Amino acid sequence: MPEPATEIGHLTRVVADAIAERITARVAEAGFDDIREPQAAVVMAVVAGDLTVTQIAARLGVSPQAVSKTVTELERAGYVGRGHDPDDKRVRSLQLTARGNEVVAASRRARKAVTAEQSRWLGTRDTAELLRLLQHAVEQFDAGHAPSPHATRRTGMRL
Repeated sequence: MPEPATEIGHLTRVVADAIAERITARVAEAGFDDIREPQAAVVMAVVAGDLTVTQIAARLGVSPQAVSKTVTELERAGYVGRGHDPDDKRVRSLQLTARGNEVVAASRRARKAVTAEQSRWLGTRDTAELLRLLQHAVEQFDAGHAPSPHATRRTGMRL
């Protein structure tokens, strides 16, 4: 059995976790220390175009009740608001508030900064090679099967 230090899955998880921690720390430093991973996942789903609790639950592979609870927390914190769907007044659609858009922008800045740090550390050639290999791996996994919806939950502050 291979040692964890030679297992691709283990190594990529270690790197992914370290990146997520750095991004989360930068987002907190930007004034958004009150958003947790499950909340970030819901915000990310809204950014991706899922505007109802049912759509978000399907994307994340969790119950609508869990999403509804998280949405209520996000509403109280000022990250999302609920409105009515113009086509169906019974449907409550979600939208990001100004604060929600600000946390998304802070997360994007944090990801960009962490990526730049990694690129400086690795150098241009190794960064390009790492990106090429990771993109190739993603293509291979996508060709074989789609990742489980639960795989999108451990993303750090990927907004």
